[in-house]
Amino acid sequence: MNYVYKNITVTDAQILVNRTDDGLITIHKCDIANVDSSDSVVDVYIETFNISQTIKIHGDTESGNVDAYGDYVNKEAQFIYYKIKSVTIPVGTTLSLFTEHPCTHNGRFNFVIKSTQNVDVTVDYESHRKQTRGTIRTVNQY
Repeated sequence: MNYVYKNITVTDAQILVNRTDDGLITIHKCDIANVDSSDSVVDVYIETFNISQTIKIHGDTESGNVDAYGDYVNKEAQFIYYKIKSVTIPVGTTLSLFTEHPCTHNGRFNFVIKSTQNVDVTVDYESHRKQTRGTIRTVNQY
């Protein structure tokens, strides 16, 4: 298993699990704790975009098409699929996602969170790499 621990203190979208070129990503659990003094409205989604078109039209990260968090500012052929949208998390509470039903998606998607207030996030996930021959193994089986 892989874990991500992140303190979100800005209202910009934050990538929790970066996209890969192949395979699948399974998110077993995502805890979002409101640590602010007011209610937080949260969006959690997966997104993909065409990197080659984005670089061709807007340039790569070295040419300035990058935000303060290392993500592309302008994205071509972007698709967003919400897991939760505009869910209010009251002060001092935690929202747990995917505990009963893990979220499995193609590795070409970023797993992203956007929050209106300060939240702490813990993500428990697993990467399943695609192999051309043999059996498919997770990173923990090597």
